[in-house]
Amino acid sequence: MRILKPTGRSRKFKMDFFHTMAPKIVNKEEKARQILLAAIRVFAQNGLARTKMIDIARAAGVGKGTIYEYFRTKDDVIASAYRFILEDMENMFAAVLAGDNTADIQLERLIMVFLEQFSSERSAELTVMMDFWAEGIRTRDANLAEIVDMKELYNQYHQRLVALLEKGVRENVFHVPYAAAHASLIMAVFDGIMLQWVLDAERLDMPAITRRAIAILRDAIRK
Repeated sequence: MRILKPTGRSRKFKMDFFHTMAPKIVNKEEKARQILLAAIRVFAQNGLARTKMIDIARAAGVGKGTIYEYFRTKDDVIASAYRFILEDMENMFAAVLAGDNTADIQLERLIMVFLEQFSSERSAELTVMMDFWAEGIRTRDANLAEIVDMKELYNQYHQRLVALLEKGVRENVFHVPYAAAHASLIMAVFDGIMLQWVLDAERLDMPAITRRAIAILRDAIRK
C-alpha cells in the first residue's frame, strides 16, 4: 500500500483551513468605539430621533445583531455617545488649562481650540451636541432627559469659565466685576456660533470669526 506524503500545497491548505476555522480575536473595546464613532456620524446626519439601530449597523459595517452585543438599546448608544463627546470636551478643556499660562492666554487658546472643531473631524460631534441641546430642552422622555442633562453640563462649564475669569482678575490681566455674567456671555457667543454653523456652515468664515471673537472678548474683559 502506497502512503502519500503531504505536498507543499496540501500542507498550505491544511494551515489555511485551520486558520480560517480558528476563532478571530476581537478587541471589544475598539469594536465598541468604532460602532460609537459610526453612531455619532449617523446621529449628525439623521438626528437622534430619526436614527435607527440598523442605520448605525450599516455605517459601522456590522450586522444589526452585532450592535446588540455592545449596546442593549438605542438609548444605550445615545448615552455612550454623549459620554464620549463630553470626554473629548473634557480633554480639550484640560489641555487648554494645563501649564503656567496666564488666564488671558488660556482664554484665547480656549476660543481658538473650540472654534477649530468646526473645521475638523470632530465637527460631527458638534452637530450631535446641538441635537442633544435641542432634545434636552424639548424632550418629554424621562429616560432621555436623564441621559442628556444639559442643565448640569452648562452649570459645570459656566463654573469653569467663572473660575478662569476670576483667575485672570487675581493675575491682574482681566477687569471683570461680574464674572458669572461675563461667563454666561462667553457661552452665549459659543452657542450662537454653533447654531449658525449647524444652519449654514458654508456661509461662515471660521478663521475670521475666530480672530474677531478673540479680539472682541479680549477688549471687553482685558485690563
